Amino acid sequence: MSWSNVDLSKVSPVLELIPEGKYTFTLAPGAREDENGRLILTAHITNDGDFNGRRVTFSYPNLDQADWAPAMVKRLQEATGLDAVEGETPIQFFSRAAGATFGAPIVHQEYTPEGATQPRKTAKLNIFKTYAAA
Repeated sequence: MSWSNVDLSKVSPVLELIPEGKYTFTLAPGAREDENGRLILTAHITNDGDFNGRRVTFSYPNLDQADWAPAMVKRLQEATGLDAVEGETPIQFFSRAAGATFGAPIVHQEYTPEGATQPRKTAKLNIFKTYAAA
């Protein structure tokens, strides 16, 4: 198929929703803190199947809003099987840990975008249930 055969007026930008279930992920490089103080991470699904390679971005909340967040970040660090180095920040650790694997469930969440009348579903990595991948 050639790009000259693609009619963008008929293409949906919405990718198929990742089904709920347990997945194995590989951490991608690029851990960062956003302007709201959230820790942003990206991983790719490494299970065999239709969603192999699919990118999932997930985050941990600003520490001023969620005192439980460091414990969930520690669970993910432990799930990678890599030790944190004394004095290393989470961003430094996850940058170094790019390529490490871990497991987590994908869950669906419903939301209604501003100005929309119908709710939409999104697939989210459950940051509360990360575990070591087999």
